Amino acid sequence: MGADGIVSADKLENEAQEFIGQQAEEFWKPLPDGELTLFFVQCRSHNFGPLDHLHRLAVAYALLVGHGGNTDVLHAARGKPVRRAEVIDAARIFVEAVTPTDGLSPRKAQQRHSRDTRAIRYLEATRVRPQSVVELGRKKGEGVHVWAGRYAANRSTQRVRKTGNTTLTLPALITLNFEGKERHWLLDSSQKIEQVQKLLSKWPEKKLRLV
Repeated sequence: MGADGIVSADKLENEAQEFIGQQAEEFWKPLPDGELTLFFVQCRSHNFGPLDHLHRLAVAYALLVGHGGNTDVLHAARGKPVRRAEVIDAARIFVEAVTPTDGLSPRKAQQRHSRDTRAIRYLEATRVRPQSVVELGRKKGEGVHVWAGRYAANRSTQRVRKTGNTTLTLPALITLNFEGKERHWLLDSSQKIEQVQKLLSKWPEKKLRLV
């Protein structure tokens, strides 16, 4: 995964909200009172083109990282209010809201939604820019099945490693500051962590540090 598709955490939410605004311009005709439900109705019926499903996952992912904590958006996405003490899966809600499963049996629809939810959870864990999702999904060795598989594998084996005093759950994205310049590292294996540990031990703290 190229570093140019990854964005730091403090910028991801803003980029996701901007991405949703850009996508909505294609199909969303909001009601005068700003009815959010209409956004999801029109999104489900909109044809995004040859790469329709990847586009839909990019929208679901952007909703997750840009509006996952907004109860009004979650309410509109699933069609009923979010109760105060309720435990919900925002990723699953947004996937189901923007990816129609017409023609699929209930079981197949559930399987697809579960796979897509794992896929965007992987994108969230690795902080991919929403506008890079479609391009990334077209690359060899990437795609919805691959992302879902990586997320499931990392969850099932519960791979946790320690770097100094920092505990990392893989996959994880860290940022190294080298003489004032930031570089992002995607850690998805023990080997990658060992490489970073060697790098940190080789260079003085004033030149290279974990941020």
